[in-house]
Amino acid sequence: MKILKGRIWISIIAVMILVLLGWTVWQNVRAYLPMNMTQRFTVPVEGEYSIDGGEWQTIDIEKPIDEHFHKAVFKGNLIKNLKFNRIMDIVSKNVWYNIYDADGNFIDGYDRRSEEVPEEILVPGE
Repeated sequence: MKILKGRIWISIIAVMILVLLGWTVWQNVRAYLPMNMTQRFTVPVEGEYSIDGGEWQTIDIEKPIDEHFHKAVFKGNLIKNLKFNRIMDIVSKNVWYNIYDADGNFIDGYDRRSEEVPEEILVPGE
């Protein structure tokens, strides 16, 4: 009888170790192989743009703006509805922007000119 009780306890402990090992493996897989739950897509603007304070032109979403410019102003509407997503990421490389709603209220902006430029980047004589 004692041998049977000992084997039962060993079996219970072995099953618990296997359950804990399986749970650990499942947690690691969940942590290190994240699922891509984010939907990323481009949201074009429908409206007009002005280059360096020039004449307003209609935005053609099929054609990129190939002009060299210092300032571009876009006004219009986003073609896709963002209410469902509630988050809009803007990829900006050397581009400063401000976003306003239809009433002229400031929503978001990015201006690297407000950041301090490290001295090693500054060119002497400028």
